[in-house]
Amino acid sequence: MVDGRDRYVTAQGDRSSSGKYRQWWRDGSAPSASTIDQVRERSGNSVDVAYWKDLPLWRLLGREPPSIEWLQQTKEAMPQNVRKVLFVDGLPTRGRFIHMHLERDDKLRLRDLGTLEAFIALLCLAREGEILGHDPNHFLPTACAFDILPRVLSSQRQLYFRWETLFWRMETEFFSRVYGDGIYFDFDIKNTKEALKSLEADPQATWPLLSGNRDLQRSLDLRFSAERS
Repeated sequence: MVDGRDRYVTAQGDRSSSGKYRQWWRDGSAPSASTIDQVRERSGNSVDVAYWKDLPLWRLLGREPPSIEWLQQTKEAMPQNVRKVLFVDGLPTRGRFIHMHLERDDKLRLRDLGTLEAFIALLCLAREGEILGHDPNHFLPTACAFDILPRVLSSQRQLYFRWETLFWRMETEFFSRVYGDGIYFDFDIKNTKEALKSLEADPQATWPLLSGNRDLQRSLDLRFSAERS
């Protein structure tokens, strides 16, 4: 539809489409601005390739954490329902956002939103914890992101398409971290697979949460103490 022509048949008898889409998929080539505009126009503004090309998630999954400034700017660009958790009233104060300390319940509130934007915000918080060397501020947002990953994948088919590759990148950059005194947590891909199956059968399905329940009063410091003992 975008190219204005049908698929063609190769010498081997296989039906094939434009090579540029294979390059996106196989080689990781990014679409050009003109192609993005063409896709948007010919899909009746229903497909915005630029949104996925520029999604902050890709930079968050890089081998080196982004700068604190980039992480803060990304959080400030979140939709209002996410900003209401991150900032007082979700609005700037005297022309700028105040990046306050988030309590455990705040992070669980982000988790319970279950959206792609909340997922990205949680990874921003985890990267900040990594940069600052603060284990609890890395672990809890990471656990929350792990807990809502199945719901995000189920609602975002563009991510579900290659979700195991996404999971392994997250494992490398987030899930395999070893905390103080050799503490580590088991972010098992089997749990994600089982949760995805549950969601296919019932969109309202729930599963055990590594990050705990919101009515749990025990602090994260106590959790680390229990793991250490």
